[in-house]
Amino acid sequence: MADETPNTPQDMSTQNTPASGLPSLEEILLPQKDAPSRISTQRVNAAEVLEAVNTPAAPIQPAPPLETPTPVTPETPPSQPPHHPGDVMTLHTYKSDIEETVRSKHVSLADIAAAQARRREEAPLTPQETAEKKTQTTKYLIIGAIFLIAALGTMAITALFSAQKKAATATAPASYIYVDDTQVLPLATPATRDSLMQILEAAREETHLALGLIERLYPVVTPEATTSSAAAQPQAETTQELFSTLALGAPDTLVRALLPNFVLGVHVFDGNQPFIIFKTDSYEQVFAGMLAWEDSMQSDLSPLFDRTPTAHIAGSGTTAAQAVSAPQLLSTPFTDRVVENHDARVIQNSSGDIILLWTFIDRNTLVITTNEYTLREIISRLSQAPSIAVPAQ
Repeated sequence: MADETPNTPQDMSTQNTPASGLPSLEEILLPQKDAPSRISTQRVNAAEVLEAVNTPAAPIQPAPPLETPTPVTPETPPSQPPHHPGDVMTLHTYKSDIEETVRSKHVSLADIAAAQARRREEAPLTPQETAEKKTQTTKYLIIGAIFLIAALGTMAITALFSAQKKAATATAPASYIYVDDTQVLPLATPATRDSLMQILEAAREETHLALGLIERLYPVVTPEATTSSAAAQPQAETTQELFSTLALGAPDTLVRALLPNFVLGVHVFDGNQPFIIFKTDSYEQVFAGMLAWEDSMQSDLSPLFDRTPTAHIAGSGTTAAQAVSAPQLLSTPFTDRVVENHDARVIQNSSGDIILLWTFIDRNTLVITTNEYTLREIISRLSQAPSIAVPAQ
């Protein structure tokens, strides 16, 4: 085997050279350009960097300010833009006409509405509208006349009742206490006990005031028509006439000792509670007469002064024995008891409730009522009532 010796470049060139006189491959190919090595490239780059660092940087120019765009003012469109062939015609409406008028003539919608209202008022009415307007005016006149007649009738009735009440109360004396209302009770003559008691009891039941208020019952005597005109005026019933008409069993000494004027009223509390106030200038005589009247007082004042107290829960009431504050010296249905810091004579039921009492508030004022709460209200109103001069009998 022959030795295989590697061929060197020189040998290869020698081998590639043809034996004939043809040019070699190296002569045909273009000469190869020498490419820079990696080391030389790195050097060049370093030099460029060093040069860039050593060269002073150019000053930074500030950016020009932003220009604010100038607002474009829209042109006012013409009131009537020119029409071109092929354009769609603008539809004119009532609203657009109003807007155009407001914009061009500088008027308000209120002015336009007022002008239209004036135009409608000034426009002549049609025969149908004229007939309707006359019918409406006639209807309003009829309604107004009805209301006017009703108002005049109401005023006439009110004036009539006021005149009657004024005539009946012309001689009414001042009340001993402040009252919230007064009810006039005409009494025909001759009056009997039954008719008078029926009138008084009905007036008591018909009292409809708020709780705690007082209404005065004012009986007025109407004389017979045969009497003279001067004496025919209604007169207030006196204390003596009241006792005489009711046929009360009070002694004459008591009736003579009481002054003519009295106050009969109703206190709205637990039902309508009656009371009566007398004035006197003889305390001893009236006190003795009241003690003598106790035997028949309850029956004489019935049914006007009858009272049925509200039922009590068992054990919550005060018994009659507990209410007695002193031994009884008289055999009457009345017992002694202190009521509202006043010595009183009372009749009590089995539960200890007062159903009738009489007492002197002072030496000149006698009160008869059916419960202690009405007495308390009378005492408070006596202190507020105006001073009244009571003439001597």
